[in-house]
Amino acid sequence: MSFAQHHSDGKPKATSPSLQPKSALERATQAAAAAKRSPVAEPSPSLRGAEASPAHSPEAPPVLGIPPQELTPHVRRALKHLADQVSSLKADRARLVDRLRRAEELADRDTLVPVFNRRAFERELNRVISFAQRYEVQASLVYFDLDGFKQINDRFGHPAGDAILLAVGETLAANIRESDLVGRVGGDEFAVILAKAGPEDARRKGTQLAEAISRTEITYQGHRLQVGAAYGSYTFESDDTGERALSRADEAMYANKVGRKIQSL
Repeated sequence: MSFAQHHSDGKPKATSPSLQPKSALERATQAAAAAKRSPVAEPSPSLRGAEASPAHSPEAPPVLGIPPQELTPHVRRALKHLADQVSSLKADRARLVDRLRRAEELADRDTLVPVFNRRAFERELNRVISFAQRYEVQASLVYFDLDGFKQINDRFGHPAGDAILLAVGETLAANIRESDLVGRVGGDEFAVILAKAGPEDARRKGTQLAEAISRTEITYQGHRLQVGAAYGSYTFESDDTGERALSRADEAMYANKVGRKIQSL
């Protein structure tokens, strides 16, 4: 037996420590230590689900630019007080806007008849004229003067005259389109703006409205009262103003009234 064979058979060869196999416990311990050193590393498939850490809840958004950590009870009370003040101001503003709207409506309405007063009517007349000039469309004005109104006032008094005016205003308002406007421009004088109406349309509508006025009847203290109406129509020209248009329509009404008197002789 050789010297080599003697040592080989008598005692096993020593193995280097770095080549010795590791136990399962040791491998698991080292894997856990590696996972702690690298928290962003993807967990092994065997640990997913059971050992994965729960997700963190998202951070709350700031309120009015104030970070959540600064929203102390005192700050929250101040914010609520501020919100209540804003709501109150909004409510006050809405009430004020409504009051202004109603005040404007009252300022535009005739004190007796539910139609525009002269000031508001002239304002709207200028608007319609400007619109007609800008878009090159026709629009007209019809002017009315009541026949027999003075006699009713003289015989039955102003309350009877007021009742006649109210009935005439309601008749005119009930017999025009939504795009047309009615105004009381004098004591017993009314005018109607006819949108998109030429000379022939205005004359035809004037006749229709005058006939409707003559059929209007009221009962006052047991008396049946009626009035007639003379009218004149005018179609706006390119250089017109509201004042000029009213004057031209008034002149046409007066000429019509004189012509009717001459025919009745």
